[in-house]
Amino acid sequence: MLTDPLLEQDCQRLLKRLQEAPCTHSELTVALRLSSARIGFLLETLQQRGRIHAPRYATGRQGDTTPLWEPKPTDAVQDGPHA
Repeated sequence: MLTDPLLEQDCQRLLKRLQEAPCTHSELTVALRLSSARIGFLLETLQQRGRIHAPRYATGRQGDTTPLWEPKPTDAVQDGPHA
């Protein structure tokens, strides 16, 4: 299977950012300095791969809600000693 190195690099950057803290689409756009379209594509790709989900929503200033993306538990960084 052929993979796009840039796609994989951007996916890893996005996952790393989400492991720091859950983020909205807009927050990821600013943090990663990528276009909104690119962030949307990466979120869709990672969601289809089962790597991220949005179990909660953030509420904006005008009362609108937006998904709060985070890694699925299997991708979350685990703290503490490893066996």
